[in-house]
Amino acid sequence: MKKTFLVFAVSFILSSTSMWSQTNQFDVKANSGFLFFNADATVKDAEGSMYIDEQFMPCKIACYTGEIPFIRYNAYKDEMEFRRNDQLYYLAKNDTCAIVFASKIYRYAFYKENDSETSGYLEILNEEPKAKFGLLKKNKIKLLPAEPATSSYKEDKPAQFAPEKVKYFIKTTSGIVELPRKKKEVIAFFEGKSDAIEKYLKENKNALNSDKDMISFINFVNTL
Repeated sequence: MKKTFLVFAVSFILSSTSMWSQTNQFDVKANSGFLFFNADATVKDAEGSMYIDEQFMPCKIACYTGEIPFIRYNAYKDEMEFRRNDQLYYLAKNDTCAIVFASKIYRYAFYKENDSETSGYLEILNEEPKAKFGLLKKNKIKLLPAEPATSSYKEDKPAQFAPEKVKYFIKTTSGIVELPRKKKEVIAFFEGKSDAIEKYLKENKNALNSDKDMISFINFVNTL
């Protein structure tokens, strides 16, 4: 699977159309309003973090050949951000360019969630060009509001960031849609393959519980 992931990452970079600036040196001022724009990621008086990983990491952007600063994903704002000269910036969102980190690949995409059309960054778990189905996931962090004390014996609770439950998405020929989490709904989702999928899920009780198991499950579905 690691080999498949690497092959996908390389092929994605080589095949993407160059829609962003093709300069040889990164320059915030030159790219302002085009590739990058000023960010406001501040939330006052909130505990916790709006990041899956607060560290800025090196990455490649599929259709940008210039210098790329270290980037991190803001799971609350749904933004890719970086810092230059103590100023925070966001990457302009572009649905043709993958953002490739050492161990993860993100893509800005349009998809269906809770039966509604939306867009945002999705992490690519398994998306081979010739496969019938691709697997992506969404990590979100929400902000829980502050709660005032209900009595003199209790203290006020400050606002705090909290992770939402991970959601998985399936890429099909007609678009990207949310994958149900209940086994009966998953079986019904893959029309015409219900018997084989039902058998697989019975034999693999944890097939829908982790990224690794989900990847194995989609690999199986792609063989049907």
